[in-house]
Amino acid sequence: MKRKHSFSLVMVFCVAAFLLETGCSQPTSKNSKEAINVAQTIESQDKKVDFLYQQAQNFIGQEEYSEAKQIAEYILTKLDADL
Repeated sequence: MKRKHSFSLVMVFCVAAFLLETGCSQPTSKNSKEAINVAQTIESQDKKVDFLYQQAQNFIGQEEYSEAKQIAEYILTKLDADL
């Protein structure tokens, strides 16, 4: 009985973690320009960088390397000096 309870508890934890990861993730921008425009509306510099980093990771995952590169260049030229 204890083993079955432990398995159920692990399954609930895994499902909850999956739902949190997929449900709370930020929307993916269509391109780097859109991502940068959204980032410009974010007040905190740290949050801007975090948002853009996540968007660049999404583009890398989709093998859209030029979009990720443009975001990286924007972070380095426009935001890195302020950090």
